[in-house]
Amino acid sequence: MKKDKYSLSKNFNSIRYRDFWFCFNSLMGRYAIVNRDTYNLFLLLKNNQYDLYQLKGITKQKNLQELLEEYINCGLIVKNGKNERKEIEKQRNKYERKLKRNNEIFFIGFTTTDKCNFKCNYCVKQKCDSLSGKNKKHVLQWQNAKKALDQFFEIVLNNKRKKVTIGFTGGEPLLNFEVIKKIVDYTKKNIGPYKKIGFTITTNGTLINEKIAQFMADNKFVVGISLDGLKEANNKVRIYKDI
Repeated sequence: MKKDKYSLSKNFNSIRYRDFWFCFNSLMGRYAIVNRDTYNLFLLLKNNQYDLYQLKGITKQKNLQELLEEYINCGLIVKNGKNERKEIEKQRNKYERKLKRNNEIFFIGFTTTDKCNFKCNYCVKQKCDSLSGKNKKHVLQWQNAKKALDQFFEIVLNNKRKKVTIGFTGGEPLLNFEVIKKIVDYTKKNIGPYKKIGFTITTNGTLINEKIAQFMADNKFVVGISLDGLKEANNKVRIYKDI
């Protein structure tokens, strides 16, 4: 019988914090927090494939079989050279067919930018970027948003739902307000006469001026303002970058 071989996922990433490692699969979004012994196991599997018997001979891990299965489920370890991208495409296609069949797709969300005009004390994204050294901020480009919208329209125009919703988040989404406007205008022109449209946005609210407020009112946005407690507590932890 052919023995199963184990290796590290090609999408494996890690961030160290003291004596622990935050490990995650950048393709699937799965993660685990591990100690030094488990992290050393990952390093063994980084450039080589081993079967269970071989691993038992070179590691001190207890319950090795259960440990391997746990991190396969987390997407950190791959068995028998499994192609993760093909697998996720297969799952996506299956999910899309199900959604189309059951008329379940009615929402699309856009992260318009990773950038933010705040440096909140509790911001997990900011701390992860700092620890990993990956500080590049991404901004949604209109051509990419348009591709997503065209696929979205193709699906929802053929289902029975009468209302569709488009949401905006960030970072601080209003830092990319021009793309938000283009998305709204394009949607209104292409969604068809038999669909109602809803727009939502989650923002810290500090960039809303008269022009933006009027735009939101005209397009009946549902606006969520992120606050952290009452005024005194909020102002202590949610601060501008230039403070």
